[in-house]
Amino acid sequence: SQVSSARNSRIVTVHLVQQTQTDKRNEHSEVSDVREHILSACKYLLMYSKIFIYGDSFSDPRLCQTTQDHMWYRVAFSNYANSEIVPRTKPGMATDNMFLLAGHDCVTHSEPCLMVIALGPLQRIAMYEDGWYDQEHVIKLTALAKSRGHTVLVLHMSHMDTEHYERHPLTRPLQTEVANCNYITTEHSCALVCEKANIRPVDFAEYGAQGHHGPEGQQHFGAHIKGLTEEMLT
Repeated sequence: SQVSSARNSRIVTVHLVQQTQTDKRNEHSEVSDVREHILSACKYLLMYSKIFIYGDSFSDPRLCQTTQDHMWYRVAFSNYANSEIVPRTKPGMATDNMFLLAGHDCVTHSEPCLMVIALGPLQRIAMYEDGWYDQEHVIKLTALAKSRGHTVLVLHMSHMDTEHYERHPLTRPLQTEVANCNYITTEHSCALVCEKANIRPVDFAEYGAQGHHGPEGQQHFGAHIKGLTEEMLT
C-alpha cells in the first residue's frame, strides 16, 4: 500500500512538472507572438512620414465616382496609420509630370517618404520610334529617392496589350535594372485585376474595360496591391 501510494505520488509529481513546463512553453509562445505583433506594428508606424500618390483620372475620386476614403491607396497603405497620405492626382496628368512632381518632393522633403506613381496609359509618355518606355523614368526616380532616403513604388492603373518592342537592344538593360526597383508590372494593373474579378468600371458603357473603377473596383485593387507590397516595402 505504501509502495502504491509512493508510486502514485511520483506520477502526480511528474504530471505537475510536465504541466508546468507546458504552461511555461505556452506563455513563452504567447509572449513571442505579442512581441512579434508589436514589432510589426512599430515597423509600419515609423517607416514613412508621408505617402504621396501621383496619378491621373484612374486615381481621382471624382471620375471614379467615389470618395477619397474609398480609393485604392487608402486600402493598399492602411497599415501605415501614422503616415499622411497626400494625393497628387489630376485627370489627364502626363506621366512625365508625375515623375517631375515626385522628383520635386524627393528633394524638398527630409523625412523618409513613399512616392507612389500610379501610371495611366503609357501613350502619355514621350514616344520612341517603336513604342513607349516607362522603365527609364522608374530607374532615374528610384536612384534619386534612394539618395535622399525615400522609397518609390510604381504600378499601373490602365493597361493595353504590349505597347513596345521588348527585345529592342536599347531597352534590355532597362528591363534588367527595373527588376531591382519597386515596380509592379502591367500584369497587376487595376484594369486587369478588376477584369479578372468580373468587376466593371463605373463608366463601362463609354470606355469598356478601360474605364474608371468605382468603390468596388477601388477596394479590390487596393487589397491586391496591399498583398503585393507588404514584403516589397518592408
